[in-house]
Amino acid sequence: MAYACQLARRGRSAAPNPQVGAVIVYQNQIIGAGWHRRAGGPHAEVEALQSVSPDHQAWLPKATMYVTLEPCNHQGRTGPCTEALIQAKIPEIHIGTTDPNPEVAGNGAERLRANGMKVTVGLWEEECCRLIAPFVAYQVAQRPYVLLKYAVSADGYIGIKNGRQEKISSGASQYLVHKLRTEYDGILIGTNTAINDDPELTARKYLGESPVRIILDRHGRLSQQLRIFDGKVKTLIFTCQALKHEAVEYVRINQEDWGISRILSELHSRGIFRLMVEGGAALLQSFIDADLWDEALLIRSRHQLGRGILAPTLISPVAHIDRIGSDLLEAYFRDEKATKVNS
Repeated sequence: MAYACQLARRGRSAAPNPQVGAVIVYQNQIIGAGWHRRAGGPHAEVEALQSVSPDHQAWLPKATMYVTLEPCNHQGRTGPCTEALIQAKIPEIHIGTTDPNPEVAGNGAERLRANGMKVTVGLWEEECCRLIAPFVAYQVAQRPYVLLKYAVSADGYIGIKNGRQEKISSGASQYLVHKLRTEYDGILIGTNTAINDDPELTARKYLGESPVRIILDRHGRLSQQLRIFDGKVKTLIFTCQALKHEAVEYVRINQEDWGISRILSELHSRGIFRLMVEGGAALLQSFIDADLWDEALLIRSRHQLGRGILAPTLISPVAHIDRIGSDLLEAYFRDEKATKVNS
């Protein structure tokens, strides 16, 4: 199942479908493996079955499949995976997690059991649920999957109060952030960050497509001389004002409707599947307070600022910590609740 999860992570192009991986084993030997590569293409289970060589086809009736998500039992752009598994006569299937859609959940597993297969559910469930979290946010919650990304000094500050941009993270971390941007559909900041930092918000340090730039400018304070008006990347600016500029698209929202939920709903309707929030402390904290975030990546520097703007407060334990260059990368997930931790 660990390998199935590893394969599933390759399937970001399957959006808005979930990332799924599948592995077929016979006598402790992997004879087939696959993942859902793209929306509308074969699902992971079918990919795995098709990868089995002709010499090993006879082993399928004695093999075991490990799949990260419950096989579908309905006709979509592809046929039901349950039918493919039944025809392959695989006798045993281990499922990471059930389908989150209440109209589907459990149907696939029950169909397989009704055809004499041994089915277990819940193997590596936490990891498998993480894999489909973007799908759950987009299809069930009807909003983008939200990643909060910010750098913090060793003494807990996110920046300097005088508006001067302060480089906190290392060059290695900045390169990683640009790589991460290529994996997201949109990147969002607030008015103050746009004014103070004048960022490009592109993936220029990594080979890949830059996300849609999204800026919140409720009161129309942004100078049109900023780099976000350079026309290099599709740019949306949310505002309550009547504004125009040929290089950007203004999305006007009435003052009484302004809020994170409304903005996320609009981004969902525009096909923004994954959203990275790179704003200042106030904007990041507003997402946390509204409970409208899924994952947070905190880049903790070894350098101290001594003073400044305190980092947001997360109500989740650290899920895991990695090191990149001189920095620590701390990952948090909204679904892991704990006592308040001041980051």
